[in-house]
Amino acid sequence: MDNKTVLQFQSLSSLVDPTFWYSLTKEKIDNIKLSDEPIDIYGYYSYNSLQSSKSNENVKVPSFLQLNSSSLTNETIPPFSFPMKGLLKNTNTIEEFQKLDKKGLFEEVSKKIWDNILNGEAIECPTLLNQFLLISFSDLKKYKYYYWFAFPALLLNSPVNLTKVQTLNEYLNENEIRSFHENYQKLLKVPDNIKKGIPAYFLLKKDDDNKVKVGTLSEWESFKSDDKNRTIIGFADPCVLPNNPGWLIRNLLVLLKKKWNISEVTILCYREIAGENTDLSQCKLMDIEMPGEALSDDLPKSVGWEKNVKGQFGPRLANLGPTMDPNKLIESAVDLNLKLMRWRIMPSLDLEKISSTKCLLLGAGTLGSYVARSLMAWGVRHITFVDNGTISYSNPVRQPLYEFQDCLNGGKPKAETAAASLKRIFPGIHSKGYKFTIPMPGHNEDKKVIKENVELLEKLIEEHDAVFLLMDSRESRWLPTVIGASKGKVCFILIIN
Repeated sequence: MDNKTVLQFQSLSSLVDPTFWYSLTKEKIDNIKLSDEPIDIYGYYSYNSLQSSKSNENVKVPSFLQLNSSSLTNETIPPFSFPMKGLLKNTNTIEEFQKLDKKGLFEEVSKKIWDNILNGEAIECPTLLNQFLLISFSDLKKYKYYYWFAFPALLLNSPVNLTKVQTLNEYLNENEIRSFHENYQKLLKVPDNIKKGIPAYFLLKKDDDNKVKVGTLSEWESFKSDDKNRTIIGFADPCVLPNNPGWLIRNLLVLLKKKWNISEVTILCYREIAGENTDLSQCKLMDIEMPGEALSDDLPKSVGWEKNVKGQFGPRLANLGPTMDPNKLIESAVDLNLKLMRWRIMPSLDLEKISSTKCLLLGAGTLGSYVARSLMAWGVRHITFVDNGTISYSNPVRQPLYEFQDCLNGGKPKAETAAASLKRIFPGIHSKGYKFTIPMPGHNEDKKVIKENVELLEKLIEEHDAVFLLMDSRESRWLPTVIGASKGKVCFILIIN
């Protein structure tokens, strides 16, 4: 291609792994809470021309910025990938999300990029050339996430022209390509280089003896001082279009125009195909013209909001509810309600301690039913019932853990039925029921049975942290009170007058 055309760029798209939303949910509940201050996050992009192992054909996919479970905490990225820093603004309500000052946030990120160009930091740390914005609202109860990405690209004063396109194989011979790749790999192997994005934007120039020199953007002056061969600026290009570079070249062109007032430049769109053997056949050299006057210090205009699945400018929706285990959904929903209450009313509330408290309920009637439901609502996960009765026809209307079917055929045991009912209400509960009579003073029973019941009662009280005495007589509460006091347990007595 040798005809001059206006250069167009393949836009960048977002690809968010579900693990990112799970991590954001956990971070929101445990740390962010009600704060809606913007926070730093980290994404990455990769070469997107991948080799098929079956057919040896190149499988081409769009340019993606990817986020995963580690994007909130660190800049760890996979091989053949490059980091990209972003700003996350997560709101507390959908109304706040809809009313966000999107223009202001977009300009904030654009200004960061521009400032990094003006002060030269983008030359030393090229990853600062490309930053992204993510605004979102997380419906934590339904696991729905509304979000919108922006990839700010600063605009030049005039359109950029593409004058020539050729493959790297047409410009370099086999030995030169080997030399170039070896030297480029040296950039990749320096520990801090990937983090700074240095291998994502680099310089190359033919040298003597079929060698190719590779350097960083900060070496521009020394590269240009040698006029024997032209200096080429390379960038890791996630685009796969034959005659178009990816979106991430745009701020690089602005840097070249602003810092060195370059009007003509050759760009290498570096597109390495991952595989057993090095394949640079998709790399393209593009001769570019940047007409127009030099840029002033004023912030240029910028573009970059991502379109949604309908091809319109607007937010997207990730609905993860249908993909989740219902048991996990109800467990997280229970915890969420309690944590929301802690945020707003009782910051000192120790929910973990409440959750781990083992409660023994002596009596599974009206009091036992309502106490059990209340304990579950407060996040208690271990509840044990003791009751010697069976369910009668008068119980279900007053005792919410039972229903009509439980009364048939003489009635089911209260303790075991109550435990089973709790598990139906909330599968995450650990609940058991024991049917036996608590020995009482003045009641004549078989000594062997009394001994067994006392030993079982003592064992249960020993295994639990809190004991609730929910029986309807003083005599039945006497022995558990004595045992509980001897073992230093917390005992609660509840009475209905």
